[in-house]
Amino acid sequence: MLKEKIKTNSNPVGATSSRPYFEEKAKEKNGITLIALVISIIVMLILVGVTVTVALNGGLFVTTKETVNKYNKETDLEQIRTAYSLQYQSIKESEELKNKTNKEIFEDIKNCLSFEGATYNIVSEFMNIVKKDGTQYTLFADGTITEGKVAYLDIADGSIELKSNGYIQGENALVEYAGKYIITGTTTENTVKVRDKGTYDITIKDLNIDLSLGTNKCAFNANASKLKTGCCVTVTIEGENKLISNGYPALEFAYATPNVNGVTDGSTLTIQGEGSLYAEGGNYSAGIGSAYASGDANNITINSGDIVAKTGNNGCAIGGGLRADANNIVINGGNITAIGGECGAGIGSGFDGDGSYITINGGTVTAIGGKYAAGIGGGYTKDGANITISGGAVNAIGEASAAGIGGGCFGDGINISITGGIVNLSAGRDGAAIGGGEDGNGTSGVSGIGNAIIVDNLSKTVTVYGNVTLAEKLVVPAGYTMIVRDDATLTIDTDGILDNRGTIENNGNIINDGIVHNKGTITGYNVGGTVIIYDFIITGGTEDIDYTYIDGCLTILTETPITVANKNPNVTTANIIVVASDVSANITLAGVNIAANSSAFTIADNSKGNVTITLADGTENTLGASLIDCGGLVKTGGDDSGTLTINGSGKLTAIGNWNAAGIGSLGNTNAANIIIESGTIIAHGGGSGAGIGSGYRGTATNIVIKGGSVTAIGGVRIANTSSGRINIGGAGIGGDAG
Repeated sequence: MLKEKIKTNSNPVGATSSRPYFEEKAKEKNGITLIALVISIIVMLILVGVTVTVALNGGLFVTTKETVNKYNKETDLEQIRTAYSLQYQSIKESEELKNKTNKEIFEDIKNCLSFEGATYNIVSEFMNIVKKDGTQYTLFADGTITEGKVAYLDIADGSIELKSNGYIQGENALVEYAGKYIITGTTTENTVKVRDKGTYDITIKDLNIDLSLGTNKCAFNANASKLKTGCCVTVTIEGENKLISNGYPALEFAYATPNVNGVTDGSTLTIQGEGSLYAEGGNYSAGIGSAYASGDANNITINSGDIVAKTGNNGCAIGGGLRADANNIVINGGNITAIGGECGAGIGSGFDGDGSYITINGGTVTAIGGKYAAGIGGGYTKDGANITISGGAVNAIGEASAAGIGGGCFGDGINISITGGIVNLSAGRDGAAIGGGEDGNGTSGVSGIGNAIIVDNLSKTVTVYGNVTLAEKLVVPAGYTMIVRDDATLTIDTDGILDNRGTIENNGNIINDGIVHNKGTITGYNVGGTVIIYDFIITGGTEDIDYTYIDGCLTILTETPITVANKNPNVTTANIIVVASDVSANITLAGVNIAANSSAFTIADNSKGNVTITLADGTENTLGASLIDCGGLVKTGGDDSGTLTINGSGKLTAIGNWNAAGIGSLGNTNAANIIIESGTIIAHGGGSGAGIGSGYRGTATNIVIKGGSVTAIGGVRIANTSSGRINIGGAGIGGDAG
């Protein structure tokens, strides 16, 4: 089917929310070219039975009816595009026309067309054009042109039943029709059913069916007549869609003969598109799949889309309901989240059902099993078999005695193969990461692993098998060990990032064409390429939530207590520490030794957060700056800024460079609200900067020493004056020399 889209911009015009975006710049109509004239003559000659051979562009061109038809189609499309563009230009140039509705604009487009004898069907979202020879085109409000007719149905107008020879909506009679369907609108009572054998092309566009407060009904049944063969449904998702059922699947598809072991004629459901779909089933049913004991969920394929599927107790998110199996579930792409109910898998089967022939070839897939069920595979008491992962990023989480991938509690994992992708696995108590659940066959069901990265959250290992190319970011969490096997090669391509926060054991080969951020340790063979070394050991908090550590800069984001130390306190580092604005941070320094090309430790300027620094017992800490106008421990701001408190029994040496205080502000800025409660403190100001207080030409207020051993030495610099050279010194505690 021919489908193309006219370029648009982001600014809709007109009176309705769904009005067209007439945004392609108007094109001037050009005269008929010589080629077009020749072809037009050929068309007329063909109509009287003459075959013509002409020389065109230096070659012989034998005109056929197929060529003429192709030419006619191209000229039809160009005429529709031009009419659409002219309306855009008119609206752009007239404030009055900008208030036109979709229907009015489609009427104007119709008047620009010269299809003799054509009929037009105009609704708010599209215009259907039927030419005299039967050729049909549909022009949508967003500029899309489709060959053929489209039935545009609003679910608010009544329940929809699609049949092999047309459709029925509400109490209306059958409308004879064969073509594409677009279903939209909002309802709390109406439903969609596919009733007969046939091939159905259905787009759901901003469709919202919420039956959660009504009687037990299925929002969308894609195989309502339980057809084992011959019912092939494609659902394309556009915009934001929501299907919620009570006691049934949100999107039901069951009874099909599974297309496995050579069988190919089973009924099928295919989901695709660039929109989103939220599908929530009721108790005992799947989110997408089958209902309680109502036939197995077979032959479901997801190619794309942003999809969240979840369900109530005993049902699987994508697959079978209670006591229903699932076979031939395929995911090729998209961003898929599947959350099973208690005893139901994320992807696979519900309670007392087997999940078999599950294939993931791509996409980002998160499958979370309910209690006692696998993330991918079997529900409670049942098996997960013939599961293949060949690509994508897959997160499989089994709960309470179930496998991550494989069997539910008491179920086996059989013939599980991982040949690609990054697979993140979490198993319930006594369940295998890959294999069986508790009391099931835990490991022998694994048939092969290769060319993949497996993350086992139980053993805290990240294992590289075979040959793997990393084209995105991969994090080795703190406390985890990445093992590159001796027969494995990990290639980090130019877009790849390996963020090591734990340990890497390189027993094989790492080819680094991207970036390695080494915040932990690397053992084994050397890793070449760009490796950024991070020198801090950080405990407490969670990276990317409580702090970030990027390119040697540790930024504190929350008040969660963290402890910072050098990996080797006897060796200086150029890594630095920053507290984000208005954060009341709690930081323990436990052997930090910084000599930075900037300020060593900085609290954001005039931050309202109260920062507490604790000096760990028995540790020595140094905060030094090696560049002009950089401080050791920088706190700038007025009396309304937060308070810096230093305590603990350890030692801190803070050294400011030219114009900056050791502890306090930089040059030409003020310092306030600094309290020292305990510890051994030695603060050196840079030239003209205070030891503790302000930098050059700044002021210092509310500096309080409550305890500890404090040595504060102001910086001195030599200045040339009319009276000769003099020394200008900053205060030990207080203001500058200016």
